[in-house]
Amino acid sequence: MDRRVSWRQNFSSMKSLKKAFGDVGDRELALVREICRGEVAVCEVMGLVREYDLPDYVEKYDLPDVALHVIDKLLDGFGVEAVGGDMEVSSYSPDMAYVNTGDTYSPSVVYDYGSGRFSLTSWGDWVERAGL
Repeated sequence: MDRRVSWRQNFSSMKSLKKAFGDVGDRELALVREICRGEVAVCEVMGLVREYDLPDYVEKYDLPDVALHVIDKLLDGFGVEAVGGDMEVSSYSPDMAYVNTGDTYSPSVVYDYGSGRFSLTSWGDWVERAGL
């Protein structure tokens, strides 16, 4: 059985991805789009963790976080970071996580934990819209 990731959603077009990440190849951008749209099987996402030689602990993350780490490698980003949430509690739960692309307002892939959706935006714009 081909179990898909736990979300099915619209995501930005290839044209928008190419505009945002022009130096990234078409194959990589298509895979980013497929992951964000929920068109990639869970086992494929986990296989990409091993293919891109991500640390073993990444496999223990929730699926959206694992997906972001794979997307970080596909986009040649600077890691995955999180924003918001209550850091005073023992089980930190951020409002969103994103692929660090080097600048607050440069395009990125963002995952909103509240809506359960991926989007193509900068993390700075996301924070402004969320009022954080």
